[in-house]
Amino acid sequence: MDVNDSLEGKSIEIQQLISNYRHSSGHEKNVDKQDVLYFGIIDLVRTGESSATRRILKEYLPLIRERVNTVTNYDVKAKNFAKQVLSDSKLNREKIKREKKKIKREKRKIKRDKKKKIKDKETDDISIKSNVIKIIKLVLKMTKTFDKDDWINAKMTENEFTTRFLTPLGDYIAKGNDCVFRPGEQSLELVKQYENNSLNDDETRLPGPRIDGLIISSILKVPFVLFEVSGPPCDAAANYSHFKGDRNKIAKNLKFLFKQIITSKGTPTLHSSEKIKLFGAHVYKDTLYIYSLSMPLWDLYVFNLEFHVAIPSKINLFPSSIPKFINKIHNFRNLISIYHKQLAEFFKTQDYGFIRS
Repeated sequence: MDVNDSLEGKSIEIQQLISNYRHSSGHEKNVDKQDVLYFGIIDLVRTGESSATRRILKEYLPLIRERVNTVTNYDVKAKNFAKQVLSDSKLNREKIKREKKKIKREKRKIKRDKKKKIKDKETDDISIKSNVIKIIKLVLKMTKTFDKDDWINAKMTENEFTTRFLTPLGDYIAKGNDCVFRPGEQSLELVKQYENNSLNDDETRLPGPRIDGLIISSILKVPFVLFEVSGPPCDAAANYSHFKGDRNKIAKNLKFLFKQIITSKGTPTLHSSEKIKLFGAHVYKDTLYIYSLSMPLWDLYVFNLEFHVAIPSKINLFPSSIPKFINKIHNFRNLISIYHKQLAEFFKTQDYGFIRS
């Protein structure tokens, strides 16, 4: 392919179009009415005609999408085991306890028999099964062991939902990846540093944006997954503006984080920087959205939807909804593992280049 037909060949044109849009559109104060292209973020999440990305960059979108990788190949082991457990019409807390004891016995057996050639594969399979049981237990707890149907629409506050469901889920996603989940209103210190660096000495320091939760690397001390809950699921209609605002908030904060991560290293090359991907997890109504932000070329930040999945709530649909949910969460966990390692490699690699201001 000729360079003029590639994203690299169109980069200057794209940057100019974004710059022209920013100068002509004016700043919108209401966050739910903002278009993130104004903040220099190419938005692949919104697909409607009202999207500035679609209007301004329509002819370039195929090239941009080609450079932004999304999850396509899913490991289905977790999904298949969940189907096996949920195939029993008498599924209850006692059944889950029996499965958990069975998994513990298998773990002890593998540990005793160190000579097995397929030990690593067996250990991995047991770990997957153990994780599946954890998620099923969480859903069972929310339904009070099948006594409470459609639990997600029950009357509860946003804080209650975060404490009862999102926090255990966030802990599960972070665990095993040298990461930790921090629930509640968290201040993004890296973003605060980035914003305050642009202020004069006599200007008031900014406190840093608040976020509903985040996953932070225990090793690198860098947050790279942001969580937002757009109001309690039971009152979704009243929170649609909240949802749009939080989606924009995630995109903007991920960009600020990305820029601060790059700045903290100095002047890294694009070769290492383009491998970074940060994530946002967003709950609205009964759906979990997983977004990502990457930089395929300098100053071309792309906000993308990796996937969305319904949160299991209706008991009669559990045999199909729980395996689907577990499959996506399991693979999101693997995705975090991959990009956490990429981020560690980014900081470790001594490659430096030129960054345009």
